[in-house]
Amino acid sequence: AEFDLFIRSLEFGIEALANPVIFEPKDLGGGVNTEAMEYFPSINAKGDILVYTKRMTEGDKRDEDFYASRRVEGVWERGAKLEGFLNTHDNEGAQSLLADGSELYFAGCQRMDGYGSCDIYVSYFINGLWTKPENLGQGVNSGSWESQPSISPDGKTLYFVRGKAGYTTNTSIMISTRNADGTWGKATPIGAPINTPFAEESPFIHFDNQTLFFTSDGHAGMGRKDLFYSKKQPDGSWGTPVNLGYPINS
Repeated sequence: AEFDLFIRSLEFGIEALANPVIFEPKDLGGGVNTEAMEYFPSINAKGDILVYTKRMTEGDKRDEDFYASRRVEGVWERGAKLEGFLNTHDNEGAQSLLADGSELYFAGCQRMDGYGSCDIYVSYFINGLWTKPENLGQGVNSGSWESQPSISPDGKTLYFVRGKAGYTTNTSIMISTRNADGTWGKATPIGAPINTPFAEESPFIHFDNQTLFFTSDGHAGMGRKDLFYSKKQPDGSWGTPVNLGYPINS
């Protein structure tokens, strides 16, 4: 399987280099980007609120917190730490914002109420403050590593990544559905053709609720962790993953 993937990737790479896609990334500006590390962006459906993870350059350099920036007349304003009970001295990262901005899902590691190395939590935006995070429970979380959540725009489906206990290279994209009482159902792997015997990570369900973006080492690409998308079919299955092309993937 590895040799077959190597050959297919070689053929894909030659073709992709000959046919580059349009790719013009723009810096979000000094309101968001600073000398500190900013990463894991997530955005609301209107496109005017950006939440991201920031790691400090002084003090405890391992402490990650959530910041938000608002876009006003095309410019991203200075990011500010999220107000309320969400940010702690523990690490908060890899967050996903519900389309209307009212719920935030994220990964928290080695917490007192955790089931394993890293679990997925939710915080609610109520009266201008973010509530104390709640563990999503054993439908989603296990003794393994759970991280990188992506909540569907209707709030009914959660996509996330599970690995073995502790971070691992053999990760799979999982899916859980919200029950009528608000609890989360038992997560199952999203399956083929998205998951492969290799690592799949960083799921992002588009606001159309039909297009899933993700990274993979198991589909033909330019190198490791290429970006792909797959479209949900009318019968509920997922379509063949499409590589986003060069120079997005390099």
